[in-house]
Amino acid sequence: MKTTKLIICLFLITLFTFITKAQISTNKDITSLINKSEKDSIAQIERLAALEFHKLINNYRKSKGLSDISWDETLWIATKNHNEWMSEANTLSHHQTKRNKYYTGQNPGDRFDYAAGGNSPNSWSGENALYNYSAHGESIKEIAKNIVSRSFIQWKNSPGHNQNMLGKSHVTHGTAFKIYGGKVWGTDLFASSSKSYSQKDKQVIYTKTKSEKRIRFSTFKTKRNLTAQLIKSLDMKVRKNKNNEAKKKAERLLTKGLKIKMPQEFYIQNKQQQNLK
Repeated sequence: MKTTKLIICLFLITLFTFITKAQISTNKDITSLINKSEKDSIAQIERLAALEFHKLINNYRKSKGLSDISWDETLWIATKNHNEWMSEANTLSHHQTKRNKYYTGQNPGDRFDYAAGGNSPNSWSGENALYNYSAHGESIKEIAKNIVSRSFIQWKNSPGHNQNMLGKSHVTHGTAFKIYGGKVWGTDLFASSSKSYSQKDKQVIYTKTKSEKRIRFSTFKTKRNLTAQLIKSLDMKVRKNKNNEAKKKAERLLTKGLKIKMPQEFYIQNKQQQNLK
């Protein structure tokens, strides 16, 4: 029963990611992105997971006798943009290349500057990145919780990532998760204070989390919609006498895409380490 619910959940998430149009943003888009997270199911999961991860990382720092780090919406934008690039390129990396339309800068500092509209308020001090297959659950809240828990453990169990989460020089950070084709891409960008900026910019903007609602699944309807999306995305020419053949091909590709692989992770501890690499 649990396996069936997991597969159905992955079907639904895959369908949403086919339909949802990705985009790159700057801090001018913060309000519209937050509004979207209150209406769009996937955006709500991704935003909720990001803010829950912020709480979790501060609790972890407190347990180690370290001070809290504040949430920065501009860093959140920068990490969202990087997730878009990684998911489109299907590449886990801290160094972007101009291989797709989501390019926002070669290194984390460039991407932070892009998100800030050309004038990043702080200096970036570390970056973690990963992908895994943690987007499962029976509700928006449960899916977000699973993403946060799996990603935190994944980074905590890696010495370099763990060191970044406990970095003493960090004063702020932004975390984002991207659900795409069954995978979850994640980026956490840290910054140290080196430039002054207004108190308004420092404020954490939390969305109003709606009461938890169960996501209703229809296996037949979801599979039918996914098959139609795959046929369209693969530009299959469906004729009356070849309709079944196209559907079978789409279903084979869909089934193949749901195979679970081992999670991957990557991090940059700081600028010096980046230069050495």
